[in-house]
Amino acid sequence: ILNSCHKVKDNNPAPGTWGLHIHSYIDTNEINSQTIGQFFVDKNGRRMSLTSAQYYVTGIGIQKTDGSWVDVPGIVLKRIEQEEYTVGGVPSGNYTCIRFYIGLDDATNTSPAQHTSAADSALSSAENFMYFGAGQGYKFLEIAGSVNIGGTIDTISYQTGGSANRKLISLPPLNFTVLPNQLHYVHISCDYAKLLRNIPLDNAHATNRIGNSYGTNPGTATIIADSIPNM
Repeated sequence: ILNSCHKVKDNNPAPGTWGLHIHSYIDTNEINSQTIGQFFVDKNGRRMSLTSAQYYVTGIGIQKTDGSWVDVPGIVLKRIEQEEYTVGGVPSGNYTCIRFYIGLDDATNTSPAQHTSAADSALSSAENFMYFGAGQGYKFLEIAGSVNIGGTIDTISYQTGGSANRKLISLPPLNFTVLPNQLHYVHISCDYAKLLRNIPLDNAHATNRIGNSYGTNPGTATIIADSIPNM
């Protein structure tokens, strides 16, 4: 008797794990844990540095080749000093696009600042520097640093929040594959010089160096929020 063997096609491959690797820049100069606080020149000829920069990434989705979207639950608090973030498990396979929000949905934004579960760690009381307060919610984006205008160094500080300032980011098409039981990072570049490109920072516009959605110069904070897709 002859026995034959053949491979059985796996129609249900194991899932993979997907994450974001987000690089931070001032123009073409990468900012990381070693270059925080250093001055770099943007395309407007302005010398600037960043000492703090963070924002919430939520509502993440990745698109399959058939055009359908896979939601990837989770909240990422992107910090300038950290680049890699494991988001969660997704079906293994080929993907063509990524979208996400900078900011929080209304239900999350209006919830108390106290979160105790591991899934809510980015919203925990330890992150209260990202919380405006009751009735205002969280800071969707917060950056701080300095600008050097004509040899004079001054502080810049921006905090944006509120429903209108939650921004959808749809990245250009790209192709990547998530393999079964493997972790795949997608690399993204974030240019803070582009975020600030529409903000005059010269001495005649020194008030623009501060913007807070619920405090000083809320109009400047709104311009910052509207520029989030540019970065």
